[in-house]
Amino acid sequence: MKIKKFTALLLAVCMSAFVFLATACDTDNTQTFENPNKPTDNYPSGDYKGEDFTFMKFTSGGEDDEYFCGKWIDADEITGEAINDAIFKRNLACKEKYNVNIEERKGGEGSSDINQYFMSGDYCFDVIYSWGIRLGPLVKDGLYYDFRELDAEDYIDLEASYWCPEVLDDLTVANRTFLMPNDITMAKLAWTECMFFNPQIIDDYGLENPHDLVDANEWTLDKYLEMVMAVHDDIDGDGMSFTVEDRYGMIDKGAMGHLLSGCGVRYTEKDADGYYSLAIGETKVIDLITKLREVLNDRSHVFNHADIRDSGADMTGYNEWQFTHSYFVKGHSLFISATPEITREFKDMESGYGVVPLPKYDSNQTSYCAEVDACSGMFAIPNTCRNDGVSSASFERTGRVLEYLAYLSEKEGGVIDTYYDTTIKGQRQTIEKNKEMLDIVKTSGYYEWTTIMQVGGEGKTIADALGKMFETRGIASAYKQVQQRLTAALDEAYNTFANLD
Repeated sequence: MKIKKFTALLLAVCMSAFVFLATACDTDNTQTFENPNKPTDNYPSGDYKGEDFTFMKFTSGGEDDEYFCGKWIDADEITGEAINDAIFKRNLACKEKYNVNIEERKGGEGSSDINQYFMSGDYCFDVIYSWGIRLGPLVKDGLYYDFRELDAEDYIDLEASYWCPEVLDDLTVANRTFLMPNDITMAKLAWTECMFFNPQIIDDYGLENPHDLVDANEWTLDKYLEMVMAVHDDIDGDGMSFTVEDRYGMIDKGAMGHLLSGCGVRYTEKDADGYYSLAIGETKVIDLITKLREVLNDRSHVFNHADIRDSGADMTGYNEWQFTHSYFVKGHSLFISATPEITREFKDMESGYGVVPLPKYDSNQTSYCAEVDACSGMFAIPNTCRNDGVSSASFERTGRVLEYLAYLSEKEGGVIDTYYDTTIKGQRQTIEKNKEMLDIVKTSGYYEWTTIMQVGGEGKTIADALGKMFETRGIASAYKQVQQRLTAALDEAYNTFANLD
């Protein structure tokens, strides 16, 4: 973000919302505008010589470039769009605090591109931002700096609320933390799984409202599956039980994993010494998969994402996930699991939509749980400081700027308020009760580190093993086939993390 001279028209627009500190020039009639939000906090100040602080973003490329990462890092100017302007103001306040320019660059699509920068010696940026699942596989190669080192030097405070301390343990292996979200971006909040429902179908079938079930602590997996099995309409009247035009209890786009996470199923257990063991072979997990198989494989009540994608329908203007979501918007399903960010695709839903957390295992479960999508954006820090002429570069600078940007995002009226309260809870909701439900969803998210870091290898992770268990009736036997391999993979991952320099 470069602070430039502004035209008179732009200044007129900005004066009503935010006042800039303009660049001085030699002419006598130039005005200098003071920033009313000039930092007055107790965070340590610094002078980083007006040099660039660069976030290198690695995303998917093409039309889906921002799908999981979002546009949270930089904003060039005030535009009147609420989130953009909140980001601009945040970055300007950071510039005034540290005399540093926040800059975003795009570096490619994923792991191979990050590795290429490292191997070529062009590892010259301050922070890496990408999909978690693309950052994760490189942890074992020692490409990242440990966030706990920054914390130990008091450059950051990982226990501060804007660092998402509730997931710190999820992402810490062998007392090392190489990937973290924070409130600079809304990735954790935006991509925590939840459940959406069609209130018109609830009324048409005389079903209990999920909002009421949450209030009564009766929103459980059994109740959810019972409601799914109550809905199927042969809308096109062709007498067939499986067409894209019919109406179903749910659309399944990875629902098995989502529903297991809602029931509190974690892939691993950590003992008092920090070592991990597999947790997917427990009786509870095998019984849950057995129960889910009976419903999710019933094509009279459950429409699968792959079925919609491969139906031959015209997908022009959609990616495959947006196309699946569009069937929920058009009223073809009572339920679909998704995340708060996907509400941007529900704005044209005629009946409106309801939102609830993922259902609990039973009413004895103390809190709602949900896995944060492994593709959601996360931060990593290069393991070497910049060497491209940025003389102020240091790990201290990296920590100070990250900390301050995250703090500013969380401040009243900052980025998180603008996104969550103004956009998600305000502009995108037509049902008031949804706002209470979103507050529950907001606190329910956790990360599965083994998926993000691809423990076991691509296509051979614990999540992949659960998929194989779901595909067969011999669930316990399927688990035994992978138990030894995945246990060894967990031990290897732990030892690798522990020995990283």
